[in-house]
Amino acid sequence: MELKALSEARLPASSMNASATATPTTTAETAATAPATAVTTEEAAADSTAAPTDLTTPAPAVPMAASKMPAWVPPAPPAPPPPPEDADMAPLLLRSAEGHLFEVPPRWLWRSPIIRDLAQDGDVEQEIPLPKASTSAVESFLSHCEMYPAFPTGHSLRSLCNATNDVLSDILWILKALDIYSVMLPAFVDLLSEREEVLELLYSDILIPLVGYLGMHSADISSNFPLRAVFRRLAHCPRLKQHPERTVDSLRPFLAHPTEEWRNAALEAMLSMEVFEAKVLLLQHRDFLTRSRVCRSLSDLPHDEAHIGVLRQYLASSSFELRELTVKAIARVAPSGCQLAIDIFIGCLTDMAREVREAVVESFPKLVLPDDQATVAKVMKYAVDTTYDWPTRACALAVLAVIAPSKADILTDMASQMQVDAPTMYKLRATRVLERLAPEPLPDTADSSGSGSGSSSDDIDCGRENDSGHKKQPIKERNQLSALGGKDWAEVFDEED
Repeated sequence: MELKALSEARLPASSMNASATATPTTTAETAATAPATAVTTEEAAADSTAAPTDLTTPAPAVPMAASKMPAWVPPAPPAPPPPPEDADMAPLLLRSAEGHLFEVPPRWLWRSPIIRDLAQDGDVEQEIPLPKASTSAVESFLSHCEMYPAFPTGHSLRSLCNATNDVLSDILWILKALDIYSVMLPAFVDLLSEREEVLELLYSDILIPLVGYLGMHSADISSNFPLRAVFRRLAHCPRLKQHPERTVDSLRPFLAHPTEEWRNAALEAMLSMEVFEAKVLLLQHRDFLTRSRVCRSLSDLPHDEAHIGVLRQYLASSSFELRELTVKAIARVAPSGCQLAIDIFIGCLTDMAREVREAVVESFPKLVLPDDQATVAKVMKYAVDTTYDWPTRACALAVLAVIAPSKADILTDMASQMQVDAPTMYKLRATRVLERLAPEPLPDTADSSGSGSGSSSDDIDCGRENDSGHKKQPIKERNQLSALGGKDWAEVFDEED
């Protein structure tokens, strides 16, 4: 059916029906973000002490262990609803922002739930206002609908590649208003491969479903597709910053994607996100440098005790590397004097891994003020109670040497006794504690109070002769003369002599 502009009447004063501006359905978002992930046989058989590699379970569940994961099998996309068979159905009426009225067969827009509801209720003769779409945009959109009625699977938006950004922006608004944004995902991918700047025109509502579609059809995506730009736009979308967990959950599957390019693109996007949800997930990344970088960046986030509750669950991991990193991470997110973090660190003094205990010794001074009596008493119990093993007692003593400077005499006696009773490794620990507790030597002032002659080290060279038998200039004078220019004035004086 030909498109006809029936009139140039004014746009009706009534606002658009609320359902016409609804966001994509939750079902569509769920289906678009549902791809599973895969791990290789080598990763599944990794030693229990290695850093966890499963990045697909929701944080902050109990830390991930190497386990069998489902293969990367994308779910089948939902089948489009069939268009109406009744050819005599009354046409739809769309009115542009300039007031032009267009007749449209309902089957052209049958993928829109709004259009289907109108057709089934017999209200197709009711005008549908499009107040943010120009006449030229509506014409371009309906021309595309005539080429691809009901937007069949595999249709393309390349017919709109030559449209201006203003026209494309209006068309995207029409898709959002008619609630057919989510069914255009394949066409958006195709269009972005041709025109990357269209990415800036996409509404935030479509970004998460779009990324989910990429995960399901990654093998079919063109090499020209701006993958990193899409992930970066998703990571920094202003409207999604209020719900960062949605962005993190969308990017999470790509960290275990079979293709390195996709993994790196997702990693870069998540590293650029200044939110705790992204960083706590990357603490489990398989790359050591990435984990260390993320741990350091936690200092840039606001201190929040709620973050400690998330991180402490990783202390149950079988990976000592993750436990060690968790201790350092808690020290960076915990406010000074946080009792929850202090109690966690005291409990970690009994950890079986030396690296974890050393991290506790290193991190304790960042939280505890010197001579905090309550904390000193708790740690002292671990240092003097013989029911604890030597590794625990030695680390507790090292912590006390830092947080209890007023008890230096008692700690010196304890360290001296440890040098006698403990195994060799912990004797060395006791020796380092004694070195820390030893008083600093006073500066030697004998030379400065000497004979009072007023001579300085700069002048002790005055009477010494050089190889030619001439006396050298005093060092202070020679240095001053040498600073006057590039010429070696000291040699000039020697030559004159």
